[in-house]
Amino acid sequence: MEEYWLVAVQNESETIRAAMRRFDANVHVKGKRLADISYFAIPELKVGTVDQLMVLSDDLARTDSHVESTVRKAERLYYETGGGVG
Repeated sequence: MEEYWLVAVQNESETIRAAMRRFDANVHVKGKRLADISYFAIPELKVGTVDQLMVLSDDLARTDSHVESTVRKAERLYYETGGGVG
């Protein structure tokens, strides 16, 4: 069974190319290559932290239920005032 690892490394002090060369040089032991290293860019997220994402998710759930409740009340009032009778 093959094993895959996904490792995220923060890199602020050197270029991506230099960091990849350094990582690649460190996966050899006694001349044997232990791993293949691949680079992929992760796009910047609009939400800075997981905590902020959780807060936004909670806000969205509250707003969704509030909007649904308001629409249901408007619908009920519409039918109670005879608007639904054709």
